[in-house]
Amino acid sequence: MMSRWHRPAEAFESREPRLFEATTFSDVRGNVQHFGDLSLSGSKRMYFIENSEVGRLRGWHGHRFEHKAFTCVRGKVVIRSVEIANWERPERLSRMQSWILDGQTKQLLVIPGGFANSIESLERGSIVLVQSNKTIDESLADDYRWAEDYFELGH
Repeated sequence: MMSRWHRPAEAFESREPRLFEATTFSDVRGNVQHFGDLSLSGSKRMYFIENSEVGRLRGWHGHRFEHKAFTCVRGKVVIRSVEIANWERPERLSRMQSWILDGQTKQLLVIPGGFANSIESLERGSIVLVQSNKTIDESLADDYRWAEDYFELGH
């Protein structure tokens, strides 16, 4: 149990992408995996993404202000992000970060505003739960998209 004086980390305050690992509690009844030291109090909506096929990149999609938290609930995906300095003409060779999220290993990846991201399914039927700190209307007012081959993978 958390002390009333303990303040959990606020996921949507991060300025850089950050990966959080779940803690597992086990007893005779089974397992509970949780992010007990993490607050998503700023979350305004959530939705699920299931890509149409393995290997197909879904993205690139970015927001100046919207933060997103990604959790793979089934299968395995790779999520990539690039920081955007110029929103009208982003650098195609931007430094890219990538994370493999697996539905078996509970992790939560937060990508803050100021970044673009993509999702690629590594297994058929992979599903990602996404939580956002913006409403759909706020998100659409801060929406930027690029072709799936716009940023060069591996940089």
